[in-house]
Amino acid sequence: MAYSTQFEAPFNRAINAREKVKSRLIGDLDPRQCELPPKPKWMRWRTYERLAHEYRFHQNKIDQVITNYVG
Repeated sequence: MAYSTQFEAPFNRAINAREKVKSRLIGDLDPRQCELPPKPKWMRWRTYERLAHEYRFHQNKIDQVITNYVG
């Protein structure tokens, strides 16, 4: 038995992971309004910083794939 993400390309996997982190942070904000949403009032700073780090990690992967594809 395998997870569906195991069959995704690394680029799609990174996009899905980034969006999952963003959905935890977004709350009532418009998803198109900001890249990395501000910290929700109820979230601890340590949790927010961890999620922000994950978000940036996946964004860097996406940027790297795009750069390799274009360049």
